[in-house]
Amino acid sequence: ICACSALVGFAQYYNRLFHVLLAPGAGGPAAVVASLAVASADTSTTRTISSQPAAEQTMPCKDTATKLSSQSESIAERIIRESFDATYGKLAALDCPKTQPAGNCYRKLLRRNHTATGEPPLPWWFRTVLQESAIIASQWWMLLKSNDPPLRQCQLPKVGSKQWSVFMHVMNDDPNPNKPDGKNRTNSWNDRRRNAAGPKFVVLRDPLERYLSAFLDKCANRRNAWQKHCEPWDVFKPDSGNNIMKELRDDERVMFEAFVHASPLKWNMHFLPQALLCDGLYRTIHEYDYVARMGPSFYSDLQKMGQMFGTKADDAMQEIFDYKTKLEEENSKQGGMPNANEESLQGIEMRASEKVVKFYTPTLVRKVLEYTAIDYFLLNMTVPTWAEEMLRQEEKSN
Repeated sequence: ICACSALVGFAQYYNRLFHVLLAPGAGGPAAVVASLAVASADTSTTRTISSQPAAEQTMPCKDTATKLSSQSESIAERIIRESFDATYGKLAALDCPKTQPAGNCYRKLLRRNHTATGEPPLPWWFRTVLQESAIIASQWWMLLKSNDPPLRQCQLPKVGSKQWSVFMHVMNDDPNPNKPDGKNRTNSWNDRRRNAAGPKFVVLRDPLERYLSAFLDKCANRRNAWQKHCEPWDVFKPDSGNNIMKELRDDERVMFEAFVHASPLKWNMHFLPQALLCDGLYRTIHEYDYVARMGPSFYSDLQKMGQMFGTKADDAMQEIFDYKTKLEEENSKQGGMPNANEESLQGIEMRASEKVVKFYTPTLVRKVLEYTAIDYFLLNMTVPTWAEEMLRQEEKSN
């Protein structure tokens, strides 16, 4: 019953989407966006509010199915908590030992009969998240490594992955750092479990900014269309011959709105929550020796990692990111008092941060917060100020 309910909701959404996209005289991009929003609302699942205490970032998965307090929380925190309770909280509560591939845990939740246990069915968009994540979560290419000195990294899509790939090539003395080479990666996540030599790090990115960055790179940028990462591909491919899609492409903001509502039809790895990747990062984040943030403190994080990982790693990060120059410039601006919270400390992969207000609306912020609630909840991510303010202004106007 649970599976049928989710599939019916999925079919309703998909049929409504293509009815609007392909029907003559559909009314242009605005009609597409309106239909997507209605379809999304029609197939959503009612969420309940819990007042249990918040989970700590480093708790193992079976102990993290706790909730933020409903008292004195912001609008964004409430959205995240409610979405987490209805979706990712059920995953975190599973008996999910780290000796099992994360994909097995995702499939286990999909197979569970929620009707028999008296639970509401999983939202359809969350079922598609689990389905795609089960395939991608434990891919070998997500773990980069160097041997001398030994160092390992969970490489997340759209979190500076191109630069970090070059970093590992440099660490491995590869003469062609821009050419893919399997020696920089482990063969599987079982290798990670067997060979735990060397420190391990991961770089995280604000989910709202990462989602927009992926859209701008994989959907709005036509030069990258051949990669087919803008999914569902049959809907968003540039040469679809669909006049509605042509109109959408003429206005990137309208296209982004349509994409936010349509992306759960076929999730792409660049848009999936970070916590589900790298063999279930939500289960192992506490095992990492350093967790960096691609944001205002990014270059300060690079400096600390250079000190932790040694001269060779520090020199490689300087070569790729030129972080010391950026920190010196900021230090000079602050009159000798460095301020790691300054927005000027932004690297090449953080340009999307300048465009968030242009592309996001309160509705889209809510939707992406729901999709990525596990990142904020279990990876200890903080909702950016601009998003909190956008939601507050919307509430005041209502």
